[in-house]
Amino acid sequence: CEIVDFSMLDRDWKKLAFLLANRVIEIHSQAGFYYRVRVPRFGRGMLLHPSSSEVYVCGEGEEVYRLNLEHGRFMAPLVTKSGAGGGNNCLAVNPVNQLVAFGGEDGVIEAWDPRDLSRNKAAGTLKIGAEITSMSFDSKDGLNLTVGTGAGQVLVYDIRSSKPYVIKEQGYGLPIRSVKMHQDGEHIVSCDAKSIKAWSRAESSKNLFAVEPKADVNHLCLVGYSGLVIAAAETSRVLSYYVPALGLAPRWCSFLDNFTEELEEGSSKTGNSTVYENYRFVTMDELKKLNLEHIVGTNLVRGYMHGYFMDLRLWRKAQEAAEPFAYEQYRKQKIKDKIDEERSSRITTPQRARKVKVNQKVIDEALKKAQRKKGGAAKAATAAVTDDRFKAMFEDDVFKVDEEDARYRRLHPQDDAPAVDEGDVDSDLEVEEEEDIPDPMQLLQDDERGLRAVMDSSEGESEVEGSADEERSRPISQPRLYGIKADRSGSKSDNTSAVRIAKGIKTSASRKESSRRKRESRMTLGERVKPR
Repeated sequence: CEIVDFSMLDRDWKKLAFLLANRVIEIHSQAGFYYRVRVPRFGRGMLLHPSSSEVYVCGEGEEVYRLNLEHGRFMAPLVTKSGAGGGNNCLAVNPVNQLVAFGGEDGVIEAWDPRDLSRNKAAGTLKIGAEITSMSFDSKDGLNLTVGTGAGQVLVYDIRSSKPYVIKEQGYGLPIRSVKMHQDGEHIVSCDAKSIKAWSRAESSKNLFAVEPKADVNHLCLVGYSGLVIAAAETSRVLSYYVPALGLAPRWCSFLDNFTEELEEGSSKTGNSTVYENYRFVTMDELKKLNLEHIVGTNLVRGYMHGYFMDLRLWRKAQEAAEPFAYEQYRKQKIKDKIDEERSSRITTPQRARKVKVNQKVIDEALKKAQRKKGGAAKAATAAVTDDRFKAMFEDDVFKVDEEDARYRRLHPQDDAPAVDEGDVDSDLEVEEEEDIPDPMQLLQDDERGLRAVMDSSEGESEVEGSADEERSRPISQPRLYGIKADRSGSKSDNTSAVRIAKGIKTSASRKESSRRKRESRMTLGERVKPR
């Protein structure tokens, strides 16, 4: 069953009492479950009164039940006026005078003295006017009472007065779930479901510590005089925070003090001991644009380096007065950026490379990369080309890329091949077609006809009867191999021609040789041996 509240019955964890949601109190020892007893009504809070060895349970109704651990039975309940309006939500024990205080939904606090219960009457009553959700006494002198309300306020009372001398707003307007007074008697730690704050009674407006956990906070616990704050939240792990301003770390985790000392030493060495929070750095030109140059020399700005630090709230007000339509311009710019980003993902026509004085090849390659990519990757590919900071790279000859440099050739080995003259190569640079190789059987038949024709013409008996059949079967494609001969003379034209042949590029000489071979492949043997 769900645990509503629990209390330690000894100085350590070996004896515990749990208040369950099904109106049951379970007592556990070091070995585990020990005893179970049922409460007449549903409980909301429970604690141990050390001097009388009684467990007080408050909840629905005006009765507060007392379980005496020495006798092992319930004692006569306390009938309170604070719970008459819906029950008591919380209770607290004064560690100095042992008074027990109960806080109810109707905003009334009653303090009872367990030493004299014969009168069946409260020792004192305090009316607050708001639902009371949490209470805590000062353990130093017992004269201060801290009360958390359902309206999100923390009130600090002197038990000798009916008016609070400190009122602290938690900030969210949610009910205060837990409030604890530090054992130094000066600092208070409070929490609601969204935030935890530590502050001083003397300066309640300043927070020594403020944190907003990701999960809702249910309860707080302070570890003695130390600065360790433990919070129970809607998570599987217990949250823990160390606040050096509240005190030193406990003995069992003293290494936390070493961490804080190292952080302080590091900040002092780097000169970051002064932290400017909620401040804006502005230059003199910005102050002139905001019409605030007259505040130089006053307490509103503080000189630093080549400008000034000014309060962020003052800067925002001045910005709104100087540029009342700045937000509209910012909104239009955001909409324009969003539209441009969506347009960049669409199919667009290829960009034309702009003509520059130096390093034209760099721009061409950047645009080719941008055309192959989309979105942000395309912008990144052309960032260096379109950025004005690199404008001199395409205008000044000092930044020209030397393609003959040895380092450039090592990084770009594909550019080491010699160039081919345009006049010696076709405009489309088409690769030479493979030769058509006729069928061998067809060639033998043509050779026989050619021999007969030659014999008949030599004897004068008849003329050559016909030419060979023009039709050929489908040619067989074979790879063409080329050999590059070493040039002994070392002339540049021969080397270039050899490279052209190796690449399969047509030149004027290769075209003539190719056409001659094709004509001979279609001739018969008689036509070949016939004198020209």
